Amino acid sequence: MIIGTGIFAASGAATAAAGSGILIAIVLGGTVALATGISAAQLGVNFPEEGGAFSWARAFDHDTTGFIAGCGYLGKALVSMSVVGLALTTYLAQAIPGLPQHIVAAVCVLVITGLNVNGAEVGARVVAGIRPERIVLHLQAPGERGNVLLARVSGVIYFGDHLRLLCSVGEGQAEATVKLPLSGGPAPQAGQDVWLEFPPELTRIYR
Repeated sequence: MIIGTGIFAASGAATAAAGSGILIAIVLGGTVALATGISAAQLGVNFPEEGGAFSWARAFDHDTTGFIAGCGYLGKALVSMSVVGLALTTYLAQAIPGLPQHIVAAVCVLVITGLNVNGAEVGARVVAGIRPERIVLHLQAPGERGNVLLARVSGVIYFGDHLRLLCSVGEGQAEATVKLPLSGGPAPQAGQDVWLEFPPELTRIYR
């Protein structure tokens, strides 16, 4: 997360621009990176979900901030791929004089992209994705309903004004996260069986 392609691709250009001030620049940049790493580590431990800052912002009802963070991650990925390609061809040019660096870098990015697309077998088998916008938790079986899953609480995370319950719904399946207000009565404990209901009116289907 902190030591990446930049140390191979930008060290020379940064040293040429900063001169003897490169050490100060490294210390300042390292301070920012340290703060970012510590905050990300703390959030990751207390909120173990994929999505990084996008998921963390949405968890605290900051949808706009989450959208901006998601766009930032997308932009960073696009730029970093270009930097990786250019760094590779810059090193290759030392061994192959006259190498058209920009063209070869673009070809490398396209080839790697093609390999990833063709290798996405799991995603290719998905016909439709179902995303519940709200999960209703029951401590007792709610009766004969087709949209209810039996789950077991695997973890409880305190979030100030509410709890996050990590619920295991089956072997090999991703854990479901349920938001539970502190005013909602006694909370289930880790290891307790619960029932998760997905109301049809609050469920979206993506094709």
